[in-house]
Amino acid sequence: MNLPRLHDALNSVGIENPIICSSINKIGFRMSGGIETYEKYLNEKQFRPIAMQVLAAGALHPNPAP
Repeated sequence: MNLPRLHDALNSVGIENPIICSSINKIGFRMSGGIETYEKYLNEKQFRPIAMQVLAAGALHPNPAP
């Protein structure tokens, strides 16, 4: 539930390039630390992210396919 803290904790014990599954969505739903911090980590840190709750538990609607 906190991608930045988990990344830092794993890195501090020598786990490099971990796979981290975390909430990632446009409104910051369950993104502890905030959208800006997540964007910084996604752009600057070495890890393999897996996004969950991309529709923010139904608060966001998917765009229809063209």
